[in-house]
Amino acid sequence: MGYESDEIKGLEEQLELLLKKANLLEKKLILEDDPTRMLKYEVDKEETEVKIAQVKKKLTELKATLAPEPQPAGSEATRVVFHEYHRYTCNRQPQNVQFHSSFRVSKDKQKTHFFYMYGLNVQSPEGLFYRFSYDLEGRLLDYLNPDLEKDKHIRSVRALLTPQLSPDETYNKQEVLKNLFAALSVPYAHFEPLLKKRLEDVCLSSPTIRKLGPEDYVCIFLGVSSFDWDKEKIPALAHWFITRFCACTLPEDAPTFLFFLAIIYEEDDPQIRAEVKETVENSDLIIGLPELGDVSLQDVKRWFFNYQTIFPNTKTRQQLIEERFGDAQTFEMEEVEIRLERIIDEYNKGHLED
Repeated sequence: MGYESDEIKGLEEQLELLLKKANLLEKKLILEDDPTRMLKYEVDKEETEVKIAQVKKKLTELKATLAPEPQPAGSEATRVVFHEYHRYTCNRQPQNVQFHSSFRVSKDKQKTHFFYMYGLNVQSPEGLFYRFSYDLEGRLLDYLNPDLEKDKHIRSVRALLTPQLSPDETYNKQEVLKNLFAALSVPYAHFEPLLKKRLEDVCLSSPTIRKLGPEDYVCIFLGVSSFDWDKEKIPALAHWFITRFCACTLPEDAPTFLFFLAIIYEEDDPQIRAEVKETVENSDLIIGLPELGDVSLQDVKRWFFNYQTIFPNTKTRQQLIEERFGDAQTFEMEEVEIRLERIIDEYNKGHLED
């Protein structure tokens, strides 16, 4: 917990400095009348806002892994902490089985692993990514063993990248690498020469990576919007990333890297869906996970059944399902995660019956 607490403190300090910088740049923009300097301030402000968003994401994610405030002494029973990341464990059995069976075969043979995931944005591909990364740390078993957190020694660094892509291939390569380097805290002075860099350079330059050991993981989510989808260019970009940027020998003490290339569409476009499906199924370099679909009411019921140690009372479980999910038979994963997060929060605050 000390590692996480220190990292949160550092991120909060970083966020405070970035916010001050953004405010200062805003004031300079208001007062400036020289077009050249105005342009420079606008670029600096945009870059600062991107960094602010990245730090906020990291803070939200880290804080979600910390235990809620302990109950006062003298309470009737010590409540088992039920962490918010358990909201990601509903459904997704086909994807979970495919991921773990594939990773188990190759985890000891190589330091880099690549996976495709795809589906509508409302099916929460990011949630599946979080599920995998927390599972690699053993966190998803902590509800069975409250002391597991104390014994935890495996760490997983998570980074979500959603670069804005263009028709220009060189630009796209640079955007992917800049987003990756920034997310892993590589100093900006070490970015160049950008397209000559390799993953081993990240291991050497990133203070985040240098804190990790060979038993740890770096999980990278690279989200590509259907607005940027191109059946030729996106697979080509992925091929370059794997066969050029990642084609290097990492140090023996380096962590294991898992890259998840997520193709995310905002609406169901049959043509894009067919193209993505064909790309995923025919890839030789990237392991494809099944498409993300709706969550059934049976899956929700199964989630509550799996967490009987948290919700031991059958009547309470049934009541929660009826009250929070009604009589609908299917749900979008994004909505399921929101509802489960509320239930977990209420449980931790002691607002639910045992």
